[in-house]
Amino acid sequence: MSAYDWIVVGAGITGSALSYELAKKGFKVLLLDPNPTLNNATRYSYGGLAYWSGTTELTRTLCEEGKKYHQTLSQELGVNTELRELDLILPFNSAIDPEILAQNYRNFATPPKLITVQEACELEPLLNPNSIGGAFTVRHGQISSENLNNGYLQ
Repeated sequence: MSAYDWIVVGAGITGSALSYELAKKGFKVLLLDPNPTLNNATRYSYGGLAYWSGTTELTRTLCEEGKKYHQTLSQELGVNTELRELDLILPFNSAIDPEILAQNYRNFATPPKLITVQEACELEPLLNPNSIGGAFTVRHGQISSENLNNGYLQ
């Protein structure tokens, strides 16, 4: 019978990442998951990396470090995580005062920028211009969470 330093339950993105990092530090890790096909929430995740959203010194530092980490992770894991940046669109309905939203976003490391309905529809043509009052946009990271998870599991 083997002895383990850590037993991690769940091979989704969190369990896989934790197991990977612990093993990198030299710990003997047992990762358990009842589903061998990894039919979990990670599979359905859009893989967003909101490194713009830190609101305290600590979370801003974590966001910056996370962004740097993801820029090297494909090479480290030998798997294409499909890291990319895109323009995240945060639409709001016309009943909401955009200035109140803008005030709420000011605390973020990179505050989203207010754009018009027309600009939002140019960025995302499937938006219904009659159903939104405007939108905010910010650069946002995205990865293939399934590819990343598989990379951690190798």
